[in-house]
Amino acid sequence: MENQVTQLLKAMVKPDYTACSYAFMLDGKIVCADAIGVIDKINNQPITTDCTFNVCSISKIYCTVCVMQLVDEGLIQLEDKVFDILPEFKMKDKRYKDITVRMCLDHSSGLPGTQWKHFSVSTTSKFDYYSEVLNYLSNSTLKADPGTYSTYCNDGFTLAEMVVSKVRNMPYEDVLKKYITEKIGAKSTNTTYTINSDYPLVSEGKKPKEYFPVQGAGGITTSMIDLCKFGQIFLEPNSILSEKSKALMAKS
Repeated sequence: MENQVTQLLKAMVKPDYTACSYAFMLDGKIVCADAIGVIDKINNQPITTDCTFNVCSISKIYCTVCVMQLVDEGLIQLEDKVFDILPEFKMKDKRYKDITVRMCLDHSSGLPGTQWKHFSVSTTSKFDYYSEVLNYLSNSTLKADPGTYSTYCNDGFTLAEMVVSKVRNMPYEDVLKKYITEKIGAKSTNTTYTINSDYPLVSEGKKPKEYFPVQGAGGITTSMIDLCKFGQIFLEPNSILSEKSKALMAKS
């Protein structure tokens, strides 16, 4: 099966592709995984299934799990006001005090959208992205009443990430490791600030490596095998996330 999938993949990708990786899991076990191409087109080192990719907005699901774990533990509720947890969060628009944790997760906060400074960078140097977002929001107004409708919003997930860090009293990347990736054995799964050199990050062609300080909204880098391990927590009972929280996450 693996050889057939790999051959099919090679036939589908464009001739100038850099790399592609896949993994299939069935009943909690990896049944097929492979990778084709190179880590980058500067050194042309062949890719392996241990290599990692930026999975961008799939990162939002990791952040949501971190939030729902707090709910499972009774540390917060989805209807809690973000302002009550993060008093440093302020906006010109008084309606911001009505934004709840739930609204950050279902894109209905009414926030403008995305603070782009240091959203994507080519260095693992640590940026104070939280301060940049808070400063941006402090000079912004809402585009809708909180809870009115949903439209894609990265900054809502940055606020959710900040809630996780504040309630846990530790950096978000450490929360992710302690409460999710270590528990499922996903050693390749990291953020920009915990990236593991044993699991090289693929970059496109000869472009620099791309990192995302916007961790909760788009900063996860992982191998496809470890991404399968994360997905499996939604398919069977486990100690990471309650069945009630899974049902809430699946609700429209």
